[in-house]
Amino acid sequence: MTDQEKDQMISDVKVIRQEIIKLRNNVDSILAVLLDNNTELENLNSDSIAKDLIVIICNYYKITPFDLESDSRKGFLRPARHIFHALLYEVTNSGKHGKKLSLFQVGSYFGRDHATVKHSIDEVEKSKAVSEMLKVVPQDGTQSLYWDYLEIKLKLEGRLNSVQIKLDN
Repeated sequence: MTDQEKDQMISDVKVIRQEIIKLRNNVDSILAVLLDNNTELENLNSDSIAKDLIVIICNYYKITPFDLESDSRKGFLRPARHIFHALLYEVTNSGKHGKKLSLFQVGSYFGRDHATVKHSIDEVEKSKAVSEMLKVVPQDGTQSLYWDYLEIKLKLEGRLNSVQIKLDN
């Protein structure tokens, strides 16, 4: 392969990468619009909470819902899935929003079993224990699973609270 062919291939890959980023942004925008239009009608049931959580996590990690749902074992997807399972279980079992979901029901959103959801919850709890033991706030993009979990939880609670206020009026 000549240098010119290599340069052309690199150029093509860069163009394709930019197109993928544009498509991901379009998917995120479409999902956000759909959620905004449907949330009041769904009245904070567990499905609407799951949809909101998917959009928040996908935007946070810059992934697509397809990435989150896929069977891929890529390392960058694990924290997103762990947080989805742990937060959906926690929020729906708090008694404030929607019906309570079992571990099995949470897992069924992405075709996982109850043991996978339990493992996700355990991973978040382990990260929490380490973060509390070290008493250090991560800096310079070195987020831990627990700190990501807290940031996403705040975004979800803000969304749920704003929807609840709309419904109350």
